[in-house]
Amino acid sequence: MSQDYNNAKQRQCCQVALFAPAGPPSTEKLQQGMTVLRQEFGQIELLQHMDPVQGKPFPWLHDHDRNQAALFNALMQESDAAFAWAARGGYGILRWADRVNWAEISEKSPVVTGFSDVTVLHSALNSRGIKSVHGPMLCTLPYTSRASRQALLNCFLTGNFPDLEARQVVYEGESVRARLAGGNLCCLSHLAGTPWEPVWDGSILFIEDVNEPLYRIDRMLTHLLQSGRLSGAVGIVLGEFTQCGESETMLADLFRDRLQGLRVPVISGLPAGHGTDNMPLLMGGEYLLEPSECRLTPLESLA
Repeated sequence: MSQDYNNAKQRQCCQVALFAPAGPPSTEKLQQGMTVLRQEFGQIELLQHMDPVQGKPFPWLHDHDRNQAALFNALMQESDAAFAWAARGGYGILRWADRVNWAEISEKSPVVTGFSDVTVLHSALNSRGIKSVHGPMLCTLPYTSRASRQALLNCFLTGNFPDLEARQVVYEGESVRARLAGGNLCCLSHLAGTPWEPVWDGSILFIEDVNEPLYRIDRMLTHLLQSGRLSGAVGIVLGEFTQCGESETMLADLFRDRLQGLRVPVISGLPAGHGTDNMPLLMGGEYLLEPSECRLTPLESLA
């Protein structure tokens, strides 16, 4: 963690570097996010690292892989910002992850913040002992609940994270303490077998997703099960699975069918992910999972 972060805590102000690591942010969504930022995040000094891009290879990418990796390397090694905040998700980070100077990133680097495709960065960093923040991005602020936005602001200013309650126990088991890993299920499924996959064994695994029919969620969970990726997890926390096209009852049945055989505590409905509620999580940080209370409690902070 940079010295600037500790200074920011004392003066209730924080420098945050905004960048676009995956898909191209729309001008409209950026403006809407900036409006929320001005209204509610007055203590945040935003440093933008999103130069206009010309000649990008595909419309679903913000920039060329070489440029994305060069920007990320510079942010992690040279920026004085406390946080490196993704403007939006989409797809693209996996394309340039092999160009990052991972050995040069340390706890003094800005804390990567975001969700969705940012799962690739969370996993790569956490597996190297570097913590990060799973939470709202600038372009998602307008549809993120006020409680989640305020929790993110508190995270930026104090480094603290909220206690969270889920909605349902899938498998009770015993309470466990472990480091939190994971993120977006689709991304995690594609990370298996790459150098950027998370440390599965001994972790509390958090997963969430959006716009995935239940058969695809079934397929991804089955892949992670049959590849042995889930066999070493000590607990699983299911976040928001939004716009999946089926009833909550069928989704709960699917989770129970696929996960109860692990015989580890599993809770679902944590207010984090692509839904309106997207509370910040300290990825790579130690948490207490209490299935009897349906609760996930952080045991450390960024301070």
